Amino acid sequence: MAATVNDLVDFNGGTSTGGSVKTYTEDGFSFFDSRIVGGPCAEPGADKCAALNPHEVTVLTFGQGDAFDLTSVWFTLLGKSKDGSNSLSIYDTLDPTHRFDFTQPTYAHNEEYNVGLDFFGVTSITFESTGTSDKGNARFDFVSTVPVPAGGLLLLAALGGLAALRRRKSA
Repeated sequence: MAATVNDLVDFNGGTSTGGSVKTYTEDGFSFFDSRIVGGPCAEPGADKCAALNPHEVTVLTFGQGDAFDLTSVWFTLLGKSKDGSNSLSIYDTLDPTHRFDFTQPTYAHNEEYNVGLDFFGVTSITFESTGTSDKGNARFDFVSTVPVPAGGLLLLAALGGLAALRRRKSA
């Protein structure tokens, strides 16, 4: 599978398979038990995004369980729920203590947010709508991911460039 240095999953060019439990796949990244919907979406101008109703979960993986980095995501908490009753949690499936919780009122509902994340070398990420209200849902898109092998190649190229520059200066 060819991996680019930075893949941006925007839910527009992938495929969705399965019956009532769907898997959405784009650029080698798969969201298991996903629901892809049309707007309103998190990133302004986006055509499609993933949606989670309260207590729904989707799990992100890459390839055949390969490691990847998750560096950012756009999200919005939609609906008419009162502040504090709608939230989105993103966490390392194998280490749920490594997590980001996006809750109201810190993140107001019906607003779009782009947040940086620091999930490095993970094999599975869980997105969970953890709210207590049935009057809203969480939507996310433009998930910025980096397959670890591609990140490693980028690091090797940078180190090689520094070594060449050092040799050139000493000559």
